[in-house]
Amino acid sequence: MSFYLIGFIILFTLTGMVLTIMGLPGSFLGFVGLFLASIFDGFNVFSITFVLIFFCITFLGEFLEYYFSGRRREKGAGAPAGVRGALIGGFLGAVFMSLMVSGIAIIIGSALGTFIGAFLAELFYERGAHVSGRSGITTLLGLALGS
Repeated sequence: MSFYLIGFIILFTLTGMVLTIMGLPGSFLGFVGLFLASIFDGFNVFSITFVLIFFCITFLGEFLEYYFSGRRREKGAGAPAGVRGALIGGFLGAVFMSLMVSGIAIIIGSALGTFIGAFLAELFYERGAHVSGRSGITTLLGLALGS
């Protein structure tokens, strides 16, 4: 494998990981990186069975994330402001925690930022503490089950 191809595959995989941590759909980019690496390696490191299982897990994770996001909206706790707040909060939480500590703290910061962002955005638009809390919890649940 050429140096450029390896760099391209690593770029796909890392971009997918970063997007997933920030609460964006990046799981499939991570899968594409694994799939390309497996094809060019001749399925020596990762077998075809492993790649198919990984695809099923990726698909299930994305499905659960979208399912819980939809459930949140159906129950009236998913105003667009809450979704924007969750995205901004997740990004800021990941960035803030990466400045302080690295590793698992980035994931924790992203999760807490997602919850706090959704809660504060809903509360700012006067949806009440109960509805805002429910929005934050279901957003966090969708992120956890989808990732």
